[in-house]
Amino acid sequence: MNLSNLENHPEECIESHMVEMRDGVKLYTCVIKPKKEGKFPIALCRCPYNQRFDEQITLENYTALNVILHYVYNVEAFVLDGYCVVFQHCRGTGNSGGPFQYVLYEFEDGCDTLDWLRTQDFYNEEIYRFGGSYFGMTSLVDAGMHYKDIKAIVANVPNTWPYEAGARNGFFKTGLLGMWEHKTRLTATIAGTKTFNYTPDVFRTFPQKDWGKLIYDFDNPMYESYQKHPNENDPYWRSEEGPGHTMYTAFEELDVPTLFTTSWFDYFVNPLSKIWNGIIPEETRKKSAMLINPYGHGADGDVPEVSEVAFWPFKMEGALATEAYPRHVLNWFNHIRTGEPLRHVKEGEITFFPECGQKKWYYEKEFTNGEKQQTLYLNENRKLEASQGSVSEVTYLYNPYNPAVYYEGADHNIGFVRPGAEDKGGIALVPQDPPNWRYDVISFEAEPFEKETFLKGKMTADIHVKSDCEDTCFYVRVHLVKDGVTYGIRDDITSLCYQLGDYTPGEEVKLYFEFSPIVWDIKPGDQLRIDVTSSAFPLYSLHTNVKGNQAEVEKPKYAYNTVVFGKSTFTYQTSDLSADKYEIVEVTGK
Repeated sequence: MNLSNLENHPEECIESHMVEMRDGVKLYTCVIKPKKEGKFPIALCRCPYNQRFDEQITLENYTALNVILHYVYNVEAFVLDGYCVVFQHCRGTGNSGGPFQYVLYEFEDGCDTLDWLRTQDFYNEEIYRFGGSYFGMTSLVDAGMHYKDIKAIVANVPNTWPYEAGARNGFFKTGLLGMWEHKTRLTATIAGTKTFNYTPDVFRTFPQKDWGKLIYDFDNPMYESYQKHPNENDPYWRSEEGPGHTMYTAFEELDVPTLFTTSWFDYFVNPLSKIWNGIIPEETRKKSAMLINPYGHGADGDVPEVSEVAFWPFKMEGALATEAYPRHVLNWFNHIRTGEPLRHVKEGEITFFPECGQKKWYYEKEFTNGEKQQTLYLNENRKLEASQGSVSEVTYLYNPYNPAVYYEGADHNIGFVRPGAEDKGGIALVPQDPPNWRYDVISFEAEPFEKETFLKGKMTADIHVKSDCEDTCFYVRVHLVKDGVTYGIRDDITSLCYQLGDYTPGEEVKLYFEFSPIVWDIKPGDQLRIDVTSSAFPLYSLHTNVKGNQAEVEKPKYAYNTVVFGKSTFTYQTSDLSADKYEIVEVTGK
């Protein structure tokens, strides 16, 4: 990163402010202007992180310039293009005052910061928002206010839909929000790290409502939101009490041209696909764009040598966003501001690179399934087969005190470090255990693919099950076996009562599972496998096998759960991604 020009930037162009919010809390805000005097388009970023990669700003080097250089990638290019860059630490983080609470203050603080910017002598009535992950969310959270001076947004791998950011079908994502919030609080403030009583094993304790006190010694509003309101359809999530409730309006009424970027293994690709396909207004989608790379949440293409790209198991030529679409934030802003031609993305379209693909990026208007559909039966011989086998069943013990452990998060959770593989901990694709690796994991393998094809779209499963309890959990995980190594590529989880409303023990029922969209370049010899079980620790909260609010249950019980062979099915779609159906651009590179 060449920062020499900015390190010599005139001191009078660099400012730091403590901007006062409506409740009196002051937020640390850095400003770097292209020139001492004048009015400039403003590029605004609001971020909660007090560290970037392996570095951390300290009290000794906490200057406005250091903070901006530390957090805003390629900031020099912004300044050279005439933007005034404004960077702010969110409440309770960095050098800002107040307590940090997940999402809680971001709408009001964002609006107050915009009001402050409008009073500054450098304000030219143009504000451009950008950020990634949590601060991708802060760039969007107040979009429902329809501010006329917000001209464009770039949201990289943004935390978007409030409920799905932390839960899936009633199960709290302990492997995502549970781990992330603790890690963020640890290094939130410039004053130094804090010590909490955190270990992933906290999420094996009951009752679950005590997690906040066990970790932080206080009731955590974030945990309480998901534990007291586990159903996505609960009106709470859209009420003023719901964390991030303004995000719903922000997307449903979005009128700002927005470039979204995500990855096939980003935790937020599923809600982003729904947002693109039908939640944002059609007129807004026509002037927005989406870019999907084949990596994970930590590979937005900024600095690939320290991101997940460096550890990714597959080498894909032309897949790096930095090579295919360099300076994507500035290109989007300049396109809106000055008419600069767009590079690589197109308004109203998704630009995507298949997992395991080579050189080729594809374009389409919305997320679609492949043209061909294949349904396979989960048969008694533990195979996935096109022909239905005889109807039979297998019963296993689900013990909440001894859950199945999955170290890799597929697409909904952060991966955890598998002992002995610390150098790859946290990335989306790491080797998995063999089929039927535990007494309560029922695995099914398909025949290897005979020719190249593309998995495309949302895979689904209809699993026929029984239980001796009034409620219990079923978890389905899709794997792909490549060159003898198994990778978890998608997963889904639900409970009997969450999906059915009520259940009578011993009754055979069908549960529906739907997986996030994906495009994967399947090579001859690649093989699909699915696991059916009843837990996935430390990715999701554990079901207690007791009917009712899971957070309140103090004493879980055993469940004997049954999977029915010959009726249960798994369905996927394929496409040849031919040039007569898709526009294709070839990119060479690493």
